[in-house]
Amino acid sequence: MNEPIKLYGPDVIASDLPPAENHELAEALLSRLPFQDRAVLLSDMVALCFFWMRHGSKREEISACDFLNALQRSAVRLSTPPNPSANQT
Repeated sequence: MNEPIKLYGPDVIASDLPPAENHELAEALLSRLPFQDRAVLLSDMVALCFFWMRHGSKREEISACDFLNALQRSAVRLSTPPNPSANQT
């Protein structure tokens, strides 16, 4: 019998995390998904969070809220504010 092909590697668990920066860990995880569009992946994860908020257990609801709040904080932190002096001539 043929073995199923393992495309993405082992599950991520805290005890297996190498000593690296969080962004490096994120890139390593995302590099396991070479054929995935990151925007589609993010959209799917956000939709899953909203599903958990509506239909999940209390733990899933709290986790979904935490993820969505962290996502919003990251978006604000990573966005660059407009430069008002650039519009002046």
